[in-house]
Amino acid sequence: MFLLLACVHPDDDVRTRRPDDTDTWEPTTETDAAWAALSESVEAQIRDEDVAGFQVGVVLDGKLRYTGGFGVRAYGSEEPVTEDTVFRWASVSKMHTATAVLQLVEDGDIDLDAPVTDVLNVELADGFSADDITAWHLLTHTAALPDELDWQCRTGDNVLSNYVEDSEYALYAPPGSFFNYSNTGYVWAAAMMEAVTGERFVDRMREHVLEPAGMETATFDAEEAAAGEHADGIGYWNDSLFEYPLEEWDYGWSRPAGWLHGTARDLARTAEWQLADGGDLLEAASVEQMHAQVDTHWVPDGSFQVGYGQFSMNYKGLPMVWHDGWVTGFVSTWAIVPDAGFGVTRSEEHTSELQSPDHLVCRLLLEK
Repeated sequence: MFLLLACVHPDDDVRTRRPDDTDTWEPTTETDAAWAALSESVEAQIRDEDVAGFQVGVVLDGKLRYTGGFGVRAYGSEEPVTEDTVFRWASVSKMHTATAVLQLVEDGDIDLDAPVTDVLNVELADGFSADDITAWHLLTHTAALPDELDWQCRTGDNVLSNYVEDSEYALYAPPGSFFNYSNTGYVWAAAMMEAVTGERFVDRMREHVLEPAGMETATFDAEEAAAGEHADGIGYWNDSLFEYPLEEWDYGWSRPAGWLHGTARDLARTAEWQLADGGDLLEAASVEQMHAQVDTHWVPDGSFQVGYGQFSMNYKGLPMVWHDGWVTGFVSTWAIVPDAGFGVTRSEEHTSELQSPDHLVCRLLLEK
């Protein structure tokens, strides 16, 4: 039997906002006690680890049950983080980009095994041919693309295609040789989406992924995110604390890889439709494919797999699907345990190294 330690906010009942006559789940004394343990841990991290603000969402029995906010929205601020505060999610964005690509695969508009050069005008500088790179390589981090980022503040409607076509790429090895994590691959994948659909990435994501999933405040547009209640990042530069206002750190080309913003409630919606075999967004087979495709070789037994925008692993015998995110000033975690109908999300304004997300989730939220 598993004890699910949930974030129970005593003044917040998500069920009153999301009525479901067929849902009979009720909180228990165990979940109430679990909230106290988690709350104490979060408050200690805020106090001891230069975390200004922290937000959590918890899914039990396949549905969002609790959200909670801790700390303040900016370092030195007195404005509290609430369940409505928007954070930057960094690389947790990738699973959403992958979702949009897979929708086009299901519709027959993108072939995962076809050369990216069918729709992108890209060239390689090292003797390899871009004809050998496919969308499958991009989504599974096996294209051998270096994780080299151009920090120019490129803007405009064609920011993705300009970034992809104006940059020079030298592969580590022939495509498909091995797994190496690359943000660049997701920028390419999003540029493919734009080329196929004729729609701006931000618009396509809003209309086909974020809104259908019920992610009401989620956006890839930093200016839009900063217009409402939001958290600003914090970090260190030359051993001095440095603030990263949300609207001042916006790289349009990096949106597909790490520039999605939203609340814990928004991010928990992704857990809900994934646990519901794709819900209205994807077919069940596509969801399963997202979880695992390639051995990362991070553990000897091959159980640590990368899929499409997600990783899968075993924790104490439990199959877990997850992704974390780190970008200057923010960290995030998204994880689900499909067999238990369980999911958890967290977002932070953080200055120190990201904690191991699977350990954080399992130590505080899922124990035997």
